[in-house]
Amino acid sequence: SISPFFDKVWLTSKETEPMFKKWGCNTIFQPYAANPFIYNDRFSHHITRLAFIGTPYGTRSVLINNLLNGDIPCDVYFKRVSHHQQINSLPMSLRLRNISRMTRFSIGRRLLLSKIAASFINTKLNQDSDCYQAKNSLSFEEMNVAYSNYALSLNITDLLTTGALKHPIQKLHLRTFEIPMCAGLELVADNDELKDYFSEDEMVFYSNKDDMIDKARFYIRPSNAILCRNMKRNARKRAEREHCWKRRFDVVFDSLNIKA
Repeated sequence: SISPFFDKVWLTSKETEPMFKKWGCNTIFQPYAANPFIYNDRFSHHITRLAFIGTPYGTRSVLINNLLNGDIPCDVYFKRVSHHQQINSLPMSLRLRNISRMTRFSIGRRLLLSKIAASFINTKLNQDSDCYQAKNSLSFEEMNVAYSNYALSLNITDLLTTGALKHPIQKLHLRTFEIPMCAGLELVADNDELKDYFSEDEMVFYSNKDDMIDKARFYIRPSNAILCRNMKRNARKRAEREHCWKRRFDVVFDSLNIKA
C-alpha cells in the first residue's frame, strides 16, 4: 500500500517486478553486492575440502548429502540447536492466512507446492558420513578467512524448499557476492542471472547432481590448487569492479538524478 508513493522501489528479485508494476510502482532492479573494505582476500593456505557456511535445513541437506555420497569432503559451519531448545510454530490462523496470500501469485503457489514435494523427501543430513565434518558457526571475520582458503565454497541458491521441484526458484543471497569478494571459489547451480555477473573462470557452475560432484572432485584436488587460486583472484577483481555496494547505489542515484 505504501510502495507506489516512493520515487523508486529498489528490487533485488526480478521475479517480483511484475507484482510491483501492477501496484503502480516505479521500480529499479539491482541485485545484492558486498563491501570490498569488509571482505578481502585473506588467503594463507589452501584447504582441499568443500565448505558450506549456513544452516543445512530442508533441501539444502539433500544437496550436501549428494556431495557426501560422492565422497566429497564437506565442512558445514552452522549454529547447532540443542534438542532442549524448542522452535515456536506459528498459530494456525496465521499459517492459514499466509497460505491464502501465497496462492494469489505464481511464486507463492510454487512455494506451497515445493513444501508438499519436500515432505516426501528424506532431508536428514547424513552426519554419519566419513566425509562430513560439522563446524561451529563463524564470525564475519572468520567467514572471510574460510572463503579465502577453502578450495570450494558451496552456495545454494534454491529458494526455501523449492529444491524439491524439477525447476527450483533461484534467489541470489548475500553470500553469492560475499564469496567472490573474499576471493573464494563458489560452487553454484547454473543460473542465467548469475552468469550475467560472473564468468566460468571466476565461478564454478554445475548443471545437475553428477556435474556438481564431478566438478567438486576436480577443484578440490591438490594438483588444481593453482587453478583455484587464479580463479579466486579473478572473482575478487570482478566483484570489486562490478559488485560492490557503491556501484549499486551509483546506479540508483543516477536514476533519481542525484549526484552522490
